[in-house]
This record gives sequence, C-alpha cells and structure tokens, in this order.
Amino acid sequence: MRPRSAALLAPRMLLCLAALAGCDDDDDTKDSGVDDGCGGDDCGDDAGADDAGGDDAGADDAGADDAGGDEAGDGGDDDSGGDDGVPSVQAEVSGTITVQLTQLDSGGDIQPLAWEDSPFVNTDGSITWPYGKIFVGGYAEPSPGLQTYVGTAVVPSPAPVNPYTLPIVMAEEGEILVYASLDEDGDDIVGSQDPVGVWPLRIPITEGLSLTSVDIVIQVLVTEGGGGSDGGGGGESVTISGEALVTAGYSASQARVMLVNLDGTGPIASTRATLSSTGAGSSDVSGPYTMEVPAYLGQRNLVGAIDSNGNSMIDPADTWGATTLALDVDGNPILIGNTDLVDYPVQIPLGDGPGISVIPFVQLSGTITGWSDPLVAMTAGDVYVTALKYRQNAEFNLLASTADFDTKQWAWAADNLGVELSKPYTLLVPANSVVYLWGYGDPDAGGLVNQTLEPVASVGVDGRIVVGTTNISGLDLTLSIVD
Repeated sequence: MRPRSAALLAPRMLLCLAALAGCDDDDDTKDSGVDDGCGGDDCGDDAGADDAGGDDAGADDAGADDAGGDEAGDGGDDDSGGDDGVPSVQAEVSGTITVQLTQLDSGGDIQPLAWEDSPFVNTDGSITWPYGKIFVGGYAEPSPGLQTYVGTAVVPSPAPVNPYTLPIVMAEEGEILVYASLDEDGDDIVGSQDPVGVWPLRIPITEGLSLTSVDIVIQVLVTEGGGGSDGGGGGESVTISGEALVTAGYSASQARVMLVNLDGTGPIASTRATLSSTGAGSSDVSGPYTMEVPAYLGQRNLVGAIDSNGNSMIDPADTWGATTLALDVDGNPILIGNTDLVDYPVQIPLGDGPGISVIPFVQLSGTITGWSDPLVAMTAGDVYVTALKYRQNAEFNLLASTADFDTKQWAWAADNLGVELSKPYTLLVPANSVVYLWGYGDPDAGGLVNQTLEPVASVGVDGRIVVGTTNISGLDLTLSIVD
C-alpha cells in the first residue's frame, strides 16, 4: 500500500475541514482521557500502609509461594533492559482474579449474584463462560497520567476464580499499579468500558521480588437484554474500508482496525486485517480491511493495533497506529455521515500512545471528622473510611470482609485521634463502577462496624457514588449517631 494520491486526498481533506468547522462530538460521549485518571504521587497509598479490610492486603501478604493452577501467560516482550546494556529489574506479582457477578435489586442497588444462581449455569451444575479473556496489566507512572506498562499477562480460558502470575521487568526499581480487565464482549480488545478490578495499593518493585496474594475482584453486572449503543441513525450503517499497513521492524500476521470516540473511549466497532508482504523487497506488511459502523456518528477516530507483546489480545501495551492522510501523517478525526468511506489507510505504528483510553483507577478523596463531637464522644477505638462494593444494612466485620474495594483505617492512639479533629483520606476504586462510600467509628476496635448506636457517615443517604474515569475530591464525611 502506498500513500494515497493527491486526487484521492483532496476530497477527504475537505471533509475533514468541514468536520472541524461544524461537527461536534456527541453529547453522550463518556468523559475520558489519560490525563483525567489517577496519576502522580497522590494516587493511592503504598502497599502495606494503613489500609485495611477486603481485598486490600498489603506488604504482609508478600511471600514466595505461587498461586498455583493454570496461570495467566505473560505478555511476551515487556523487557525494559538487559541485552542492550540497560539495567533491568525483574520481579513477579501473583494472586487470583475473581469474577463476581452482580445484579440490581428492586431499589437499584448493586447486589452479588452467585454463579450457581446465574443464567450461565447448566443443568449439570457446570458453568458456560459467557465472556472473553482476562487481561492483567502492571504499569508505572513516570509522570501524572502517563502509563508505562512493565508487565502484561492474559488468562486465556477464565473461570469464576483464576490464578495468575504477572512478570515485571523495569529499567529501575519503582512503584507500579496492577489491575485486571475482563473482555466482556469477547472481541479480544481491552476496551475502555470493559469491567475492571484493581489492586488498590501501589506496589514497590525491587529486584527479585515475588509478591503473592495480590488478589483482584472484577465485578460484572448481569442485565436482561444487554447493554447500550454508541449512537447512530436508527439502525442505518455505513462501511469504512482501506488498507492496514505495518511498517518495517514489526512482525505481524494480523492487525486490528477500530473506531473510537474522540476522547479515546471505545471501541465502537472493530475488524481484523490479514497481513502479507507488500513486495518489492520491502519488509512492510499490509492487508485490506472493511468495517461496518453506525451512520451519522459525526467525528470519530480511526485507529489500529497489532499484538506486539504476543499475549493474544489488543491492549494498551501493544503497538498502535491511526488512519493517515499521507505516510506518517495522522488523519484523525474522520467524519461519519450516511455514505461509505473508501480508501482510509491505517498505519501502524503511528502516534504517541494507545488508540483506546484505558483508565483502570479512580481516586476518591476527602476528610472524615466527627469522633470528637459530644454526641459521638469516642474516647478509644478505630475510625474507618471504606469504599464498599455493596450497601450494608446491618452490622458486619469490615476487617474480615471482602465487601470493600479499598479501606483506610486510623487507630486512636497510633494516629492521635484524641487530639486531631479530622483525617484526610484517599481511596482507589475501579473506574466505571458503583461504590458505596461510608465512614465508621468502632469504639471497640474489633472491626465490627455499623452496630446500633455506633457512629457512621456516608455521602448522601446511602453512600452511593457512580464512578466514571475522573478523580473525585471533596467527599467529606462527618460521623454521627443514627438512631
């Protein structure tokens, strides 16, 4: 494939100019972008800090034993040094990934759904797996909002509970974040709206580290009738076609071409292109693609990728590209109306990062106060702020529970609660999720909270927060006694 001729470029350039002048992005496009995600030094706490409860075991969980079973395979080419003389740090993180089904109750709250009670159980008690693979990623943040992947793995044939091992290779010691993403629609692409589970602590990576029990839970909402749509004109569709070109130095037999929103959320649609040599002694490979998309979408981005890390999925750590006006010239955005778009080449690699925005973590922050109020009158015990997966209507042991995404704990003497009147907190929760943010006073310091006449606090009446892809601050809580 060659750069298109001036005669072919001219009409499309006019379309692009018209799009920039008069076409806005859809109002219902979700707000997303790498810069909006949890980033920088204030993104959560280090492993082993004062967090407590649920999935967030810290440094005490470190150990040498493997998780066992059929583990996720590693990503292939995540080496950051070694043979080229660059120092490298090698480590390993392992644990389990649990896929927890959920459903909405009559009040619209999230509740757990057992697999044996789901539509996916067979008459013999076996499970028919309804989703695709599970991607596991570990990345560093050299600057706020910049994700540098240092390890990937994939669970190719998931079950409700899955052991995994994530090899890590870094240029130098540092901290990483680890998450897992479930390919809900089975397209072998880590999409921005796929359900994610997160390990809510930064993990300090040192040479030879083998950290176990990094257990992650992915919640998946089971609904009747499926999900929504990215828009379009009442079922009308158009076709985008062209060549996918992978330039010299990259080996690939197949490329994926995808249509995404201007903010990187997606994919809206995707297709495969089988690649072969372009001939004439060139090491480039290319292949045709055709993709059907909804009509009247307006401006969107046309991107492509190859599975350069060899883990059988298209993920943020792969090699990405975009449609071109000419070789090495990004041609996005494109304008989608009611006519087919022909001869839209996609060049791989092209651009500075992944064509799909994947933001696994969102940061919730604020303060908690109220234990010194005369009506509360705590003189001992612990105080907690917790981001719960489900609304809790009765007493429960927070320290022994798996009902939380992340929890912050303060002890009366150690954290000087008898003198300080408030405490700041930061929690890490999965993006695109629903959490229930509560504070608890525990005078007995045993972890049993929400007891009668014990102090509680919540955001709103029930603590429910719909989390998107941007950090949320100012979530201040005041403990009080509720009769």
